[in-house]
Amino acid sequence: MVFWATWCPYCKAFMPYLAEIQRDYGEDSINVVLINHKERGAGDPVAYVDTLDFANLAVMDGDTIGDAHSHRFYPGAADRRCQRHDRVAPGVNGFAGGEDRR
Repeated sequence: MVFWATWCPYCKAFMPYLAEIQRDYGEDSINVVLINHKERGAGDPVAYVDTLDFANLAVMDGDTIGDAHSHRFYPGAADRRCQRHDRVAPGVNGFAGGEDRR
């Protein structure tokens, strides 16, 4: 589960890694859930997701989900249990929306 926004350059840079991970482990082993969070009308998330070259389940306007997870960094991968191997994948945090992007 990855929280992202079109205005976030780090999110766009992170997406190819998701595609690579899914290719390495197989589409039926890795399910990518993209949750668009705090978009604020800055871009077109539907059009952006349509350009991605990997299978995903995309949730648009996922502010309620992100807020429930107290999510504030972009991109952010929420910790989720890998049922196949019974391991917990660590979370990844990136850019916080109010920080200087340089």
